[in-house]
Amino acid sequence: MPAKFQTKSQLHLAIIGLLSVLTVDGGAAWLGWKSRLWIEGSARRNLQNLALTISEQTKQALDGIDLVHKGIVSQIESKDVRTTDRFDVLAGTEAWHNILLDRMSGLQQLQSIQLIDNTGKLINSSGMWPMSDLNVSDRDYFQYFRVDPSRSYFISQPLENRIGGRIIVYLTRPVRDPDGRILGLVLAGLRIPYFEDFYRAVSLEPDSAITLLRDDGVALARHPKVSSPPPVRVAADSPLFTEVLPHSDHGTFRQLSSLDGADRFISVRKVKQYPAVVAVSAKADQILSRWNQAAATLFAVAALLNLLIVVAVLLGRKLIRNKVRAEYTSCHDPLTGLANRRSFHEEIDNALKSKKEFSIALVDLDNFKTVNDVLGHCVGDELLQRVGRIFDGILQPGDMVARLGGDEFAFISYSRMDQISSKILENLNEPIELADRRLSIGASIGVAVYPRDGTDTNGLIRRADMALYEAKSSGKNVTRYFHEAMEHAVFEKQTLETDLREAVSANQLELYLQPIVRLEDGSPTGYEALLRWHHPVRGIVSPMEFIPIAESSGLIVPIGEWIVREACRTAANWSAPLMISVNLSSVQFASEGLVETIKNALFEAGLPAHRLEVEITETVLLETDPSVLAALHNLRNLGVRIALDDFGTGYSSLSYLTSFPFDRIKIDRSFVKNILTNSNSATIVCATIALAESLGLECTTEGVETIDQARFLRKAGSTAAQGFLFGRPVPAVQISERIASGNVFRHHTGEAEREPKSKGLLRPVDADVE
Repeated sequence: MPAKFQTKSQLHLAIIGLLSVLTVDGGAAWLGWKSRLWIEGSARRNLQNLALTISEQTKQALDGIDLVHKGIVSQIESKDVRTTDRFDVLAGTEAWHNILLDRMSGLQQLQSIQLIDNTGKLINSSGMWPMSDLNVSDRDYFQYFRVDPSRSYFISQPLENRIGGRIIVYLTRPVRDPDGRILGLVLAGLRIPYFEDFYRAVSLEPDSAITLLRDDGVALARHPKVSSPPPVRVAADSPLFTEVLPHSDHGTFRQLSSLDGADRFISVRKVKQYPAVVAVSAKADQILSRWNQAAATLFAVAALLNLLIVVAVLLGRKLIRNKVRAEYTSCHDPLTGLANRRSFHEEIDNALKSKKEFSIALVDLDNFKTVNDVLGHCVGDELLQRVGRIFDGILQPGDMVARLGGDEFAFISYSRMDQISSKILENLNEPIELADRRLSIGASIGVAVYPRDGTDTNGLIRRADMALYEAKSSGKNVTRYFHEAMEHAVFEKQTLETDLREAVSANQLELYLQPIVRLEDGSPTGYEALLRWHHPVRGIVSPMEFIPIAESSGLIVPIGEWIVREACRTAANWSAPLMISVNLSSVQFASEGLVETIKNALFEAGLPAHRLEVEITETVLLETDPSVLAALHNLRNLGVRIALDDFGTGYSSLSYLTSFPFDRIKIDRSFVKNILTNSNSATIVCATIALAESLGLECTTEGVETIDQARFLRKAGSTAAQGFLFGRPVPAVQISERIASGNVFRHHTGEAEREPKSKGLLRPVDADVE
């Protein structure tokens, strides 16, 4: 580790220690002060929130009563009453007693409703009938309107009811004649226990208090109750009157409560639209007890911080070691210990700055995927480590080797890259003993040279990658140097891919059909759907050229969907119940919705599923994803026929016959073309036909071009064949026209010694391959 880094790290540790000491000495006092402010502030906010909630609930309760209040006043005044006697007669009936009872229903906060005339005489009440002779002209609510008849609303102080003895607060509204003179009063008695019970339910703390006050300080309801007899009043010098109500509808302050003498934090809020105030309070010692607990906690925190000083120093040393390790990891591949992609790019950047000629080589292991799939990832990782040691051992001084990821390696050399690449191939051509096996892998190498092939990092890597691609395409286990033709080929490929994306929408794709015939009599059993691309500039583009591009770009999925729909639509229009066969690639199976696409195509075309056959190659079955076999089974369950195409060309053709119940196998044309001249080919074809027959599978031989081949295959037991002898691929519309006209001919199968007439063959249209 560099001395400069060590010194800097030690300084950091000293600063951490000093900060910890300062935190312990000064932080405790500061936190104690801040915690007290926070606790008081939190208590104030809680009280304010509760005061707001209770004031809203109280307003709702009073609104309910006031609605009844106004309704009764309005109902009486609508009768055009002009005298006190008329008022007494109208409102002093049992009918009005029942009206008062009805108006009270559902209002739990209402104790009673009473009507008195302008002399103070009680003329009706919801609490009794018939009425007692009672006068209340001495009550504060009567005197309030006698002093000023223009007033419209009053809340009385708590009064003892002269009939039942209960303590009641009366909400009072006047009843007026058409000229505005008071005829009487409507009294709505508050049920004080209703509010006391509600305040008890929402109290925050055991010693908290909630009080409903008149705006002049008279207590109307309180939890807990005060021992003094009513009326109980807030002192005139309270901050409620000196600080809050003159300036705002709410506020919070601390004082000795005039109701119970306790030191309290009090939050008050006016009840909107009513001459009332809600006060919520909590004892100061109860709130500050939380601060005492917090202060004790601070001492524990201070001790912990002292301990953290020691821990910080120890952790600091560990962090320094981890930093060195992390820097190493960020520049090296964890599996092989070689430089990683980041280091490789940095080395190229440094090499470019030197302006000296150098070469970069990208190396791919040729058979690594097979080793990884067959022997497992552990053996694969061990192989990569062994290869990494081999590569590290062939470096020249000043050169670099890096692992970019997977089985891809890269070299930078300031000497002769041809010598390094030769050593790479030479070493990897030797079998590597691993896991009790001798593994042969080989490598493909692509080389780019600075400044000939590029003057920047990305350009050099891109050109080396082009050279690597050509090395792989050339049969692998070779070295290729970049040349301009490679870039042109890449450009051509990209251009072709761009054109291919427009081909479907531009109707440049066309379905061609090639017959599959019954060798017994030469009659067609169906047709294989093949794709042709009519490029507006290039003309007919060979499938061998654009299908690989479609698969690598993912365009094969939408193109494949078009083929399936078009094939189903075409076959559905035939008058003869012939089969149609389409090819599916592994890319299509890797995409979602393949089964649904085929199902929809069959449904839209109205084609019976048994008339559709899908052909797959071993490439599809090489996929380890269980969804591939699941998709095949789903297609089979639909009634679609499944054929294994190019049988015999892979490594495990026989094993695939046991993994899925195919309907047909198609023997590859590479075996058929030599059956008359090569005994091995003839033996393989005959054996395959016999195998298919024993397994109950149909067998089609591809690539039949001569009558002698057809005669041989028929005698060998092949039931069906396909090839230029029976017809080249032609546009689907021509086949549809022939079927519609009934002009479907039998094809020559070698039964007769003479050649068939030309009009009995499907006419070739070009030199397309199958």
